[in-house]
Formats: sequence, C-alpha cells, structure tokens
Amino acid sequence: NVLALETLESLFALTPETDIPENLIPQMSFLADYFLRNNNHAKAIRLIKTLLRSSTNTSQKFIFSSKLAVAYAQDGNAALSEKTINNLLVHGINVRDLFQLSYFFYEQGFWKKAIILLHQCVSLDPHYAEPYLLTGVIWADRKEYVKSLSYLHKGLDIDPSDNRFKIYIKNINLQAGH
Repeated sequence: NVLALETLESLFALTPETDIPENLIPQMSFLADYFLRNNNHAKAIRLIKTLLRSSTNTSQKFIFSSKLAVAYAQDGNAALSEKTINNLLVHGINVRDLFQLSYFFYEQGFWKKAIILLHQCVSLDPHYAEPYLLTGVIWADRKEYVKSLSYLHKGLDIDPSDNRFKIYIKNINLQAGH
C-alpha cells in the first residue's frame, strides 16, 4: 500500500502539468484523498486541479470540484473554497450532489460549512430525508441534543421506513440522559 502510494506520487511528480490518462484517474483520485487526509494541501490542490482538467466524466468532475473546495478550506483559503462551491451551484448542482458536497465538508471537520450546505439541500428539496439525518448527526457530535433530535424527527417524518433515524434518536436520547 505504501509502495503503491509512493509509485503514484512519483508518477504525479514527473508529470504534474500533464493530463492524467483516463485509466489512471481512479488511482490518482485515491492519491488526492491521501494528500487531503494527511494535510498536504498544496499537493492535493495541484493534483485535484489536474484531475479536473483530465476527466471527461461529469460525475467525476463534480467529485473533484467538491474535493477541491474542501482542499481550499483545509488550506485556509475560504474565498477559493466558496468560489468553487458557487461554481458548482451556478452549474445546476442537484440536491443529492449538494448533499454529497456537505458530507465531504463534514468528513474533513468543516461542520459549519456542512450545516450551511445541508440547509441549502433542505431549501432545494424539503422532502429529501438525508440532509436531516446528517444535520442531526452533526448537532449530536456537537452535543446539541435538542437541535439534533429536532432534525432527526423531521427526517423520520419524511421517511418513516428509514430505521437509521430511529436508531440515532434512541442513541441520542440515551446520550442526553432522557
């Protein structure tokens, strides 16, 4: 695994401004994730920009744009992060993709940005239950149990068959001492 990462990194180091062949995009995407997880922002940003330029797949481009927004945020460049998000919104991001973007931010520890994006999800489609679940989880992580339960109950009202809401509600009530 380490050898594979080193091989990918050395390949990227040799050709940082060259487009990545389509067959190597999944491996290089993995390398970009590795850079993100290890706070190597400059390399992550450079590689993700190269992946964006190289990819012809719309879904991949969305994922890479999302990762780029997160990388800019990690690098402390809120303005570029916001610009990247706005570009996604302008180009007609759908609610599920916007939810995925909020999840990327949550995974990287940017819970406030995730909450803002989740509120936008709810505005776009108030009947989509996933944003309520993640918002509830984020507020529970912050020990804001009343807020958490409020979102989880809204989500459960939307999708009563989704047992995840019931499980989270039960666990959060236990954490809150109810």
